[in-house]
Amino acid sequence: MLVKSLGVIGAGAMGGAIAFHAAAHGLDVAITDARDGFGADFLKRADGVFTRWAEKGRMTEDERNAALARIATTRDLARVAKCDLV
Repeated sequence: MLVKSLGVIGAGAMGGAIAFHAAAHGLDVAITDARDGFGADFLKRADGVFTRWAEKGRMTEDERNAALARIATTRDLARVAKCDLV
């Protein structure tokens, strides 16, 4: 089975790192967390991580933008469940 999308439950250190690497390597990511309002915080954190990676030459600016676009934050577990791998 070819995995094109990844669902991540928990946007802490481990879940976040998994989501960042998956998005950077071309997977669409749906991430959820129990905390209210986690989405904006998580996307800000992702932006910071990808910006540092771009500054270090690990990805181009276009790759950075594409990786950010592949991350969707949600509180809807049904959205996460639709992913190829959770």
